[in-house]
Amino acid sequence: MSATVDLISSRDVSDDALLDLVRSLGGVAQPQPGFMARLSDGERHVWIAPPSRDLGELDAEELERVTAALGAPPRSHVVLEVSSTPGSGRLALGLALAAARIWPMVVQDLRGPDGPLFDLAALEDLREQDGSIGGG
Repeated sequence: MSATVDLISSRDVSDDALLDLVRSLGGVAQPQPGFMARLSDGERHVWIAPPSRDLGELDAEELERVTAALGAPPRSHVVLEVSSTPGSGRLALGLALAAARIWPMVVQDLRGPDGPLFDLAALEDLREQDGSIGGG
């Protein structure tokens, strides 16, 4: 079983820029239905969906919360599927942190309704605490 994490940005994230980032972290392009790339470390995996500008899944309350956290309306998002293998959540955290250093972004861990939103500072704190996102 995997967990879902959503990287939500107030900027347009392009396929090429995201793929360049994933490759810089040791990931590979993996065109398959719903995913453009994969980041792996042994049995730990994070599958990365192409960036999307369709934010229709955010209801009005979530949109307001995300906009407040970003300081601007969201323009794109990237869905990560994080494997349940221990350590996969740390791999996802590394990717989210690298992305948040490039694009203004909040990260929503979708393990439950109203999942927490992490900005760059919160992601850095989580990494310092040896935390993870998305389970695994």
